[in-house]
Amino acid sequence: MRGPGGGANVTDRLHLHPVQTPIASRRRKGRRSGPSGGHLGIPGIGCSHPGIYASPGSGVLPGHQVRRDMSSVRVELASQPHHQSLVELLCELHSHYNEGSSVPRELVRPYLMECLLAPSSPLQLVVATREHPQVVGFAAISLTYSLVEPTPDKRRHCWLKELYVCSSSRSLGVGKALMSWVAQYAVDHGCSRIDWPVKATNARGITFYESLGASRVIDRLSYRLSEPCLSELARGSACVRA
Repeated sequence: MRGPGGGANVTDRLHLHPVQTPIASRRRKGRRSGPSGGHLGIPGIGCSHPGIYASPGSGVLPGHQVRRDMSSVRVELASQPHHQSLVELLCELHSHYNEGSSVPRELVRPYLMECLLAPSSPLQLVVATREHPQVVGFAAISLTYSLVEPTPDKRRHCWLKELYVCSSSRSLGVGKALMSWVAQYAVDHGCSRIDWPVKATNARGITFYESLGASRVIDRLSYRLSEPCLSELARGSACVRA
């Protein structure tokens, strides 16, 4: 399923493009985040599954159980049993971003363990499984503080860096379950909102996000500084674009 990034196959791909027009989801006062019926498509899908629901499981931060007919999805923070299938999913994600390209698992596994899941990593990887421990989707999130809102109810934010569901588990409520879990995690950690980017041309993805209660941030643009301008700026030089 491709989501916020849009592009080809927007109706069955879920994915967050790293730098595009942002959307912010603010928690409404007196209302718990999480599934509340209605539109249960995944970003870019726009499908409705009224029979899917989520309810918290047990634990410090409960996994959400999402049921549809006889199938179920469990969402939780990534742990050791998930590592191998996470490697496979990251390989698929690479090919998704880079059509016709592949990356060796021997490279992805140490990257996962030593970078993404390292104690110093700013990211938390949230995984969805249908048959434990097989990961069928994941979200990458981080928590940050506002520099302009010091009040306790507005100072902390959640950033959704990536959201992806594997090709064999699309349209089954996995993306919705991940979004619900992330919303609960944000609430439990004192966040007043979740922010994420979406490609401006991804109309179906935008419709889905707005069906969750998200609002478009119309007064913000995203910028990216890459090579060779990055190195030139680091040297104190101006980068002249053709």
